[in-house]
Amino acid sequence: VELLKRQLKQCDLKLQHAVATAEASQEKQKMLYDTIEDMEHVIKDLKSKVLKAESHADSAEDKCIILSESNADLNEEVNFLRSKLECLERSLHQAEEAKMTTAKDIGKRTKFFKSLVTQLALERERLNKKLSSLASENKMLVVKLKQAYKDSSPFSANFSSDHEANKKNSSANDNEVKSDSMLDVETVRRIDPGVLTSKHLLISLFVLLLSAVTFLYFKDLNVDFSL
Repeated sequence: VELLKRQLKQCDLKLQHAVATAEASQEKQKMLYDTIEDMEHVIKDLKSKVLKAESHADSAEDKCIILSESNADLNEEVNFLRSKLECLERSLHQAEEAKMTTAKDIGKRTKFFKSLVTQLALERERLNKKLSSLASENKMLVVKLKQAYKDSSPFSANFSSDHEANKKNSSANDNEVKSDSMLDVETVRRIDPGVLTSKHLLISLFVLLLSAVTFLYFKDLNVDFSL
């Protein structure tokens, strides 16, 4: 009986030990399940993060492709703009050279026309003086002629000879005036107020015509005529 009790006690101890072992094993198994479940959650989180990272990577790759294409287009535009800028710089340089050449030409022509206008003014002044002198001589001749008609006939012959000599001198002076002013006019045989008025008109018209041509020329060249 005692042996059976001992065996029963040993069996109880073994049972308790087995139960404790089973409980410990269940706890370990539960912990293991919890750990597995946690790992599954971690794996799911990692998978979602990986998917997000892959989507970000795909998006970044697409953006890189778009940026590469945009960069290529920008490089082409930059090269085109550089070539256009070089062409514009060459055109600007050529325009500057043409402008300088035109300015020099305009300066030369301006100096030439200034000297020409000055010479014409001097020539006009000289012609006016000669015309005034001829007009005074003509008046004197008219006075002498009137006086000769009033005098006796013997003096009229002498006056006629003097008048002829004065006419020749006046014609010579008039021819000199024509050669200096380069006006192709019929030879003057008689000096009277009508002839002098015609000469004044011709000279005035010539000066006005030259002034108009000069003004139009400078206007075409966009030059200030006040220079």
